[in-house]
Amino acid sequence: MSNYKSLLRYATKTQRKYVEALMHWGTQAKAAESLGVNKRTLERSLASLKSKAGGSSRVNGGRTHIMI
Repeated sequence: MSNYKSLLRYATKTQRKYVEALMHWGTQAKAAESLGVNKRTLERSLASLKSKAGGSSRVNGGRTHIMI
């Protein structure tokens, strides 16, 4: 499991809600359902966040690939 908390510093307000829901519910499908958004919307937002955070050596122990 990824260290989702480390992504929060790069997140927009909406992305922060998505990451927090994902940490709480454990799956993208459950997180999306709890937020009332389409799962694909959540996936795209998290991919964008992952890409934005990937430039930092502090995220995920210096690795640029994060599985969400």
